[in-house]
Amino acid sequence: MIRYTEQGGQPYYAQYTLENDILTIDIDGIVETFDFSEMPDGIAESVTPELLPANPILEVSRVDGELDILVIYWYTEEEIKDYETPIPLDADLPFPFTPTVDEEGMPL
Repeated sequence: MIRYTEQGGQPYYAQYTLENDILTIDIDGIVETFDFSEMPDGIAESVTPELLPANPILEVSRVDGELDILVIYWYTEEEIKDYETPIPLDADLPFPFTPTVDEEGMPL
């Protein structure tokens, strides 16, 4: 199973496929495969790509024979509204917050 966590601000587009415990990642046309078919139950200490411009693999584990991979889904500027919700500067927050503003009082 592949799980995703969203992250903005990166200029990458990644595609993921998982077949027979082999993960293939394509980032902007650079393709790399990771074979987890021999991985025993447990958590991988690290997975380091050799070709990709960034490492989107956050965690790889196997529990009762089931492979679980957590990767980054980099969203685009067009998708930002789907993943980020602006907080009004006068919102009642459960923690102290002092916004950074420019000389005109606009948030930075």
